Amino acid sequence: MAAVILFPLRTSINSLRSEHSHGPPAVLEDGNATTPTDGVVAGLAGSPVGRGGFALTAPSEMYAGEWRSDQRAGWGVSRRSDGLHYAGEWAGNKRHGYGCTTFPDGTKEEGKYKQNVLVSGKRKNLIPLRASKIREKVDRAVEAAEKAADIAKQKAEIAMSR
Repeated sequence: MAAVILFPLRTSINSLRSEHSHGPPAVLEDGNATTPTDGVVAGLAGSPVGRGGFALTAPSEMYAGEWRSDQRAGWGVSRRSDGLHYAGEWAGNKRHGYGCTTFPDGTKEEGKYKQNVLVSGKRKNLIPLRASKIREKVDRAVEAAEKAADIAKQKAEIAMSR
């Protein structure tokens, strides 16, 4: 199953660098809370959704890619409103496998992730191992993630047109 979902996240440095967790729910103007499973689907941060709309106080994230058991799993692309971008493999809602994180200042962290932590690849103070092979795997992972994101967006558009 593929979907595009928008929801707020925490803003700590650790959250920016290593966590892609859910954080607090967005609150509708009528006082009801909404979570990603309630279907805050494919919108712009702060844009109205239906009657009442919603207000976001934290950075929001758009994820497009593969889902398994209501968790990000497989290939996908995550973009946050504060500029953080990750494209690659996911498992259990965490970066797990090959991928590339681009930070708001433009620096990149790419390589193999395990449970949201970069374990081999290109990053300051990390020794690259078999750099050319890792680079090829990262490139393939990013390409597959972008393809999965495109498929998810197409499915979301089809679902919204029904």
